[in-house]
Amino acid sequence: MTVSVEAAKRLEEIEERDGILRPAAVAADAEDLDSPLHDYFEWDDGKAATSWRLEQARDLIRKVRLVVTTETVSIKAPAYVKDPALSPGQSGYTPVIKLRKNEDAARLAIVAEFARVRDALSRARALAVALSLQGEIDGLLERVMHLRRHFDERPNGPFQ
Repeated sequence: MTVSVEAAKRLEEIEERDGILRPAAVAADAEDLDSPLHDYFEWDDGKAATSWRLEQARDLIRKVRLVVTTETVSIKAPAYVKDPALSPGQSGYTPVIKLRKNEDAARLAIVAEFARVRDALSRARALAVALSLQGEIDGLLERVMHLRRHFDERPNGPFQ
């Protein structure tokens, strides 16, 4: 969803007034029917509560960790990841342990993870450019894209 110019200006006004932009101040301003922020919020309490509980469920699922121990190292990894068989608009998680048994699904999960890393680095790069601090971010972003292509192009899976 694109933020309107009026909404962006109101956020700037709140930040200038308070010295910092806090979600509580934004939500309070949005309660006013005339606020340009009002339409960005769900005001039906039933729908908002359901949406919040779904977000809490996603957060809970993301926090579960799987401990993988090899002969030399023990790591904590997510126990669940977005199911790579689902389309981008669908929501659902699959156990990582199950992906270990399906090389194609495992490869898709890794490709999706690199896409999230790429998106986070792109956001960091945009911020760094805005602050004139981009330095090594371009190189890191290119290495992530290379890894993503590497896994995406391997027809026999990443484990060959």
